[in-house]
Amino acid sequence: MNFGITSSTSIIGFIAMAFLFVRYAMFSNISWWGKLILLVVFVGIGFLPQLGKYEFEDFWGAAYPVVCNIISYVYMTAIILVTITVIRDAGWLILYLCGVTPSPMEIPSVVRANLITLVVAAIMGGYALYVGLRTPPARVVTISSPKITAEYKIAALPDLHIQRTTALRRIKNIVDVVNEQHVNAAVLLGDTIDDELSRIMPGLQMLTDISAPDGIYFVTGNHETYLGYDASVAALKGMGFTFLENSGVSLRDDIYLGGFPDIHSSRRSGHQYDMEKTFENANVGQFRLLASHTPGTFKNNDFDLEIAGHTHGGQIIPIIFLMYLHASFLAGEYELHDGAKIYVSRGISQGGPQMRLFAPNEITVIKLVPQSGGKM
Repeated sequence: MNFGITSSTSIIGFIAMAFLFVRYAMFSNISWWGKLILLVVFVGIGFLPQLGKYEFEDFWGAAYPVVCNIISYVYMTAIILVTITVIRDAGWLILYLCGVTPSPMEIPSVVRANLITLVVAAIMGGYALYVGLRTPPARVVTISSPKITAEYKIAALPDLHIQRTTALRRIKNIVDVVNEQHVNAAVLLGDTIDDELSRIMPGLQMLTDISAPDGIYFVTGNHETYLGYDASVAALKGMGFTFLENSGVSLRDDIYLGGFPDIHSSRRSGHQYDMEKTFENANVGQFRLLASHTPGTFKNNDFDLEIAGHTHGGQIIPIIFLMYLHASFLAGEYELHDGAKIYVSRGISQGGPQMRLFAPNEITVIKLVPQSGGKM
């Protein structure tokens, strides 16, 4: 499993574990032997993601997917524990300075607080793992426009992140949820492929079971670029899916779907996005729908609605807090200039730890309706 481990994230992980050791071992009344054991445990947690890398797949054998989920739970629960402990201690210090609580350095008080915080983190971690692995529910987003003449439904499917640990039954369940919505068309919004093609073809092939009378379309994400742009595109085209690369197609007389390469990884892939070219064949008066992996702002929003993914809605704390600080679009519907809109889906799966907290996954269904059917 790709845990997104780099030298910088490893260092951050070990710093986080050092904080936990100080706060949960040093501020306690356990013996030095006990503290030494906890030191080994926290250092071991810092190393855990390394044991989930693909290099260890043969070592773990058939248990590899389960081991990866256990690693995800333990490591990310520790990160959650760090996050809520920092928040707790900040609030505690403020209350102490106001004379409301005892000192956050008083060992008996710290021990009681730590036990409660550990239980809360364990529960939050368990729930996050459940949400990350579950079959996402359908989220129907209704968009009205005077350009739309009759209802039209499009399944927007970003961030499937199909990899060797993805259960085939989960992919089947996702396809079933899409088919229950009776969509007219479907579009894979990038990061569909997240592993060597030879390892995930059975799972990819299951996407052909999506029922979409007007076709299944796709654009590339950053992960297709990492794993081989041309090979990824060829694999999806080989399944009968229509590739949108600075191009588009009329889904109906009143609806035009355009798509282009991922705006962040386009320099690496050598495939730049071109808004003007994407919609050059659209007719005047058509509702213009843009499929883009990464949400973005452009000088000219030559579309009515952009649908995107990539952000995972922040996915899990503390990442979600950091993204709220700098991300222009995190999740949900936003108004843009030129009268355009963007809907950012939280996506279906995850590339790293299979956990989500405060950012539930979703299978997005865009329902386009005439202006009288709702508010634009």
